[in-house]
Amino acid sequence: MAETVNWLHLSDLHFGLDDRGWLWPRVKHDFFRDVERTVAALGGCDLVFFTGDLTQRGEKAEFEKLNKELEALWSVLSKSGRTPQLCVIPGNHDLVRPPPGLAIAKTLTQLWWQDEDLRRKFWADRDSEYRKGVEAFFEHYSAWVSKLPVPTILKTPGALPGDFSATFEKGSIRLGVIGLNSTFLQIGEGDFKGKLDLHISQLNAACDSDPVHWLRKRTATVLLTHQPPSWLEPRALQHFRQEIYPPGRFLTQLCGHQHEPEAFELSEAGAAPRRLRQAPS
Repeated sequence: MAETVNWLHLSDLHFGLDDRGWLWPRVKHDFFRDVERTVAALGGCDLVFFTGDLTQRGEKAEFEKLNKELEALWSVLSKSGRTPQLCVIPGNHDLVRPPPGLAIAKTLTQLWWQDEDLRRKFWADRDSEYRKGVEAFFEHYSAWVSKLPVPTILKTPGALPGDFSATFEKGSIRLGVIGLNSTFLQIGEGDFKGKLDLHISQLNAACDSDPVHWLRKRTATVLLTHQPPSWLEPRALQHFRQEIYPPGRFLTQLCGHQHEPEAFELSEAGAAPRRLRQAPS
């Protein structure tokens, strides 16, 4: 019998969205019922990928309340006799947004693509004021993810909060999981489509400085981001396609953010395909 790894992909819960909170009790029961049926049909679930925006404002109290909902979900998932492990990355609602006038925030949102020296220093110096600022914005998320209330895979942290690599082993399968923070520039209000960044430094840091070697040691690898590639600035998108996700590197990229499902597979000039699976809210 062929070995398989079954996963559930979730995104954009926005737990704490006050003006829609009254919908959650009914939605939760309908969702849990559907999950139970699906997992039973699959014979169990091995992994749950959550691609960001678990909360609405990234507040400590929201993460604490979220823990109860995750524990309830895991009780449903475990009815099959298998308890899945959680892999999660942050979205733009899982950080505490800084005041609009904060100098670091203004620099990151307004000058990032105009100042090459700023970008170079950001990626080269982990102790730069801008890296420290980003870490502070995600402080509540980082504290929460370090003490998850449900089982999770042992992760190797990367350059930014939420970046990680992990390996799930089942029989002869070694499934690699890479999570990259695609939302570190989306720290305020406004339209950020076509303005975000992802950098090879993030992948390098999560993979012991040698992602090619790391990936070759895995049967297959999936990539988790919050935003889809279309939200990257054109230079960042080109960099992403060449350095982070060249054809055939990942089994698929999983993301959310758009609140609508989408799936595509694109092969160019006969190369191995790039795949995207975007989860609805």
